[in-house]
Amino acid sequence: MTEFRFPEVPKPEASAKATQPEPADLQPSNPPQDEQRSSPRGQTKPRRRPWKYFVGGLCAALVVVLVVTAARLYPWLRGPDTPDDIIAARWAEVVKHAELPPLSGSDAKLLAAASSAAGFSPPAADPKLVTLVDRAQLTNEQSRAVAQFKNWYGHKGVYIAPACQEDSTPRAKAALNVYRLGQLVVHSATDADVQDVEAVLVLAQQLRNRGQLIDQMTGLQLAKLARDWSKVRDVELTATLTKYRPKLDELTRAIARDAVCVMKQLSTEDTTLLDMPSRVYEMERPPLGIVLAARERAIFRDIHGRTLQSVRAARGDHAKILAVFKEAQENRPKSILLHVTWFFVPIVERALSTIAAFDKLADQNQPKAPSH
Repeated sequence: MTEFRFPEVPKPEASAKATQPEPADLQPSNPPQDEQRSSPRGQTKPRRRPWKYFVGGLCAALVVVLVVTAARLYPWLRGPDTPDDIIAARWAEVVKHAELPPLSGSDAKLLAAASSAAGFSPPAADPKLVTLVDRAQLTNEQSRAVAQFKNWYGHKGVYIAPACQEDSTPRAKAALNVYRLGQLVVHSATDADVQDVEAVLVLAQQLRNRGQLIDQMTGLQLAKLARDWSKVRDVELTATLTKYRPKLDELTRAIARDAVCVMKQLSTEDTTLLDMPSRVYEMERPPLGIVLAARERAIFRDIHGRTLQSVRAARGDHAKILAVFKEAQENRPKSILLHVTWFFVPIVERALSTIAAFDKLADQNQPKAPSH
């Protein structure tokens, strides 16, 4: 018999497909974590760390702050460009220029007279009118002040300016009280009292010759007052006004004395004067409050030495002299000390104007050469 065999049944296609890899678009979108962390070469990719960016930004901001602070602080720390030996030599000239002329005499009578005249105030009017005050109407104190002043002048007394940091003696407020005294004498002087006005001119010259800047300003004002008195009273006083007229040298010496006085206050490590502006003045302060006292002193000596040298080089040319002070003020370096003490431009400008007016008066008083 022929053996019967069942025909072979082919295997399902699904079984074959199960053994074949799936196309790429049918594979899972999220590969296993191990594949995600490994590069094709098997190297591990670094994880993202946001704090690193934060630290980097903070460091960059800190660098910017440091650079800006350093840029603002540097002008307050930079010393003068002038070599130290030249600064020292020029400052020695300032000190020499500030020296006082020899004194012989007493100021006791003058201080007493100034004290008695302290409360005087001239009538409210145009200052150039020099309103007459009848001496018969003066108070006993004011009459005593006039008599004491005459006595001082008759005994060839002198004016002695207060020393640096001298604020507890009668001389401390001498300039203001002496100014009141001069006003009292001039305003109460008649045509017959011309010698008293001449005495005021002598006093004004001593103020300018022997004092500091405040004394210089007081002396200028008294000289102008005497000049205006002669015009209003129509009293010939030209020769005396010429003899005791203000001079440029008096102005520069007064500025030098002020500078030397400031340096004496800063000659030690005491920085009270440097700290004062932070409490008194509204001004720019150095970043972080850093003030180098030694640098402030060097800057101060340098600008005063250069200014005196330039003023001398101007040879009396008022326009050039004023330009020297303006240039020094406009280009002064960052300095607390200079900000507090360098205020000379308006004072110098007014002083030069007064000096020029008196010089013109002196030129008019010069005898004319005979014509041939």
